[in-house]
Amino acid sequence: MYYAYQNLLSAIEMEKIEDNVYKILEKIGLIVENDELLEAAAKAGAKVDKEKQKILFPRELAKELLGAISAMWQERNKNGKVMPIEFQHEMKMILGNYPMFFVDWPERSQHTATRQDFIDMIHLGNAMPEIASISAPLTIGDLEPEIEVIEASALMGLHSEKPVGCCDVYDVKQIPYLCEITQIIEGHDRGYFHKIRDLTSPLKLGEHAAAILVEQLKRGWYSSIGCMPVAGVNAPMSMAGTVSQGLAEALGGLMVIRMYRDDIPGHCSIYSGGLDMKTACATFCSPEAHVQNIAAHTMLRDVFKIRSSSPSGYNTLAKRPGMQAVYEKMMNMLARSGIANCPWEHGILDSGRSFSPTQLMLDLEFNNGLATFFKGIEVNDNTLAFSVLEEVVNSEKKSFLEMEHTLNNFRTLWEPEFLDRRMDIPKPDTNLEVEMLDKADQKWRNILASCKGPEIDTEKETAVMAVIQRAKKDLIK
Repeated sequence: MYYAYQNLLSAIEMEKIEDNVYKILEKIGLIVENDELLEAAAKAGAKVDKEKQKILFPRELAKELLGAISAMWQERNKNGKVMPIEFQHEMKMILGNYPMFFVDWPERSQHTATRQDFIDMIHLGNAMPEIASISAPLTIGDLEPEIEVIEASALMGLHSEKPVGCCDVYDVKQIPYLCEITQIIEGHDRGYFHKIRDLTSPLKLGEHAAAILVEQLKRGWYSSIGCMPVAGVNAPMSMAGTVSQGLAEALGGLMVIRMYRDDIPGHCSIYSGGLDMKTACATFCSPEAHVQNIAAHTMLRDVFKIRSSSPSGYNTLAKRPGMQAVYEKMMNMLARSGIANCPWEHGILDSGRSFSPTQLMLDLEFNNGLATFFKGIEVNDNTLAFSVLEEVVNSEKKSFLEMEHTLNNFRTLWEPEFLDRRMDIPKPDTNLEVEMLDKADQKWRNILASCKGPEIDTEKETAVMAVIQRAKKDLIK
């Protein structure tokens, strides 16, 4: 179901943004630091300046390419290969966004994530029914960057009892080792890593991202393009300008994919932000950022008719779990509902830099509340409850509380575990927020303490460790 944002953009405003996007692509273009992609663009009819590594997209060519991408998505949608864009009513989450720091609520501190933190959070995800799949819950800070993603990938594959998501890859040289690991653990060579490549705003597909994208396309993997324009930093200090730039980046990246491999349906993600002039900090959780994202994804859906997603993990600046994080995260979820497929909130703080299992417990509670809200109203003979109303009204002694209908239906209500719904007034020195966070913190610790780690396949573990040792030898200089 869609929840429409009325009058966010009029038809005339959407036409102006669309025209501006084509103008950006045709007159300013996209820097692409990869000779193979430049060569493919030239063959497809784009204007290519190899010395400046720039691609200009003539308007008619751009419309042709984007029309073909849209048609491919619509065909896949028709064949049931793609989920329609809708709010997820079932509360299933992906755990992981590879933040660098682990937040310890009782100590009111954070530390660089360790290998044991990484494993513990995988085991926590195994034990929680709300977690559907497990990606890298943290970035392991005590490993060399060249092999961190490789060892993280191995730990996910060996320790997760649920479908394994992904970590991030920074160097094309890491890909063969990642593919070996999934071949050993799961029998396929697709690797546990993101197939989305981010442009560098403004309008640049950098050398490393381009090299990884080419490798993905050569292997025939589904590939995606992402961008994060921040108004006043790497995008114009205006919402319309930032939206236009973000669309040009995402659509330009999709056309680069199309010109290199016309059999792979590119997918895109735009997650914009703005500059807080008081703190000089980029924020992705401001009202302006939400409006920009709604506008960009509405344009992708309704004008360009191309599938997009809205990522999670950058939507609170809160450094510790608590009400700031809850407010910013819930505002983000409400803003994104219905505009693009988006994941549930999952314990991330500080614009993606930190992870808190304490916050994860709160996120689960409020996610469930939102899921209940978006389910709407079920209407049938049972819920209309005419006979129940008639019986209570015609009786002088009966109340709804004692009716069997109430007993049968009250369990469908959202009943929060951590929010204080008691009627009594707390003592003046009571800190309800701290009490709530203490309860949330204790909950995840109890879950982790009660769960047993998976039984590791020693043969696979030995084979994977051999891959890691070769990677260390080859990649660490």
